[in-house]
Amino acid sequence: MLKKPIGRRIWSTLGPLLPVIVAVILLQVLFGAPLLAPKTEMTYTEFKAALRAGQIQTATVGVDQISGKLAADKAADASKAADATKFYYTVRVDDPDLLKDLEASKVNATGQAATKE
Repeated sequence: MLKKPIGRRIWSTLGPLLPVIVAVILLQVLFGAPLLAPKTEMTYTEFKAALRAGQIQTATVGVDQISGKLAADKAADASKAADATKFYYTVRVDDPDLLKDLEASKVNATGQAATKE
């Protein structure tokens, strides 16, 4: 009785799983990085100062929190910009001028609906 070579046995076992492994790795690379990226906690005062200085790129305004992405440093290399992406969050304060300030700073702002419990 002839045995299959070791390479063929491994390929016949792992072959069907290879597309699944590639898909999981691809999903992790595409969607996992922003979820795992560290977020910088800011006070609301620091958030407003960063907003006035043009350092806020995006803002998601929730019921009790504001979060988003900080703008890349203007002096940073384009190749380093992707690696230098920083996220922030802060506690939302009742500020009637917040939307006007976001629009004036040309921040891409979105709202976040309250979750039902």
